[in-house]
Amino acid sequence: MLRSSLIIFFLFISNIASANMYFEPVVGYGTGSYKNSSGGGTTDSVVSPSVGFKFGYFVRYVYLVADARYTIINAKESVAEGSPALTSYGVGIGWDWNLPIRTFFGLDINSSMTVQDSKISGSGKRFALGYYLSLNALLSLEIVSHKLSDDNSGIDVTATQTLITFSFPIEFVYPQTSWKDKVRR
Repeated sequence: MLRSSLIIFFLFISNIASANMYFEPVVGYGTGSYKNSSGGGTTDSVVSPSVGFKFGYFVRYVYLVADARYTIINAKESVAEGSPALTSYGVGIGWDWNLPIRTFFGLDINSSMTVQDSKISGSGKRFALGYYLSLNALLSLEIVSHKLSDDNSGIDVTATQTLITFSFPIEFVYPQTSWKDKVRR
């Protein structure tokens, strides 16, 4: 499903003639909760460092991106399950307002982590409100939630985080002519 979604994403958006490529490394840190219903149903408070990137296209003030993240779930109270790593891939849309503010909504199509020696997977969603510190630096408040499960082992995990993220938008504006046009002349 992820592969087909990304293929459709890049096929449709790459056909927009006025679209420019966009890459944004992201690093963040936050707090949240982690609930494993198979482990007694207790909810742990967590701290979550996160790294990732966004890659896609933008037209004027609208961004359509693929989003990849890697988050470590560190429980504050217990270390019974260690610190599982949550990997997520998805798509999202963002838009810049007429102020130095950007909003972003994303769907994590494929999220996975290993808990109690079982690989669990699911999906998630994220919402971010960001403030441009400069044209190349963005400070955002992100709210992220994931629901993961494995039918075979009966593990059901819900993870929710509120993150402060720093990202560094890089825009690629390509020339109107390619090297092939120069060779053909």
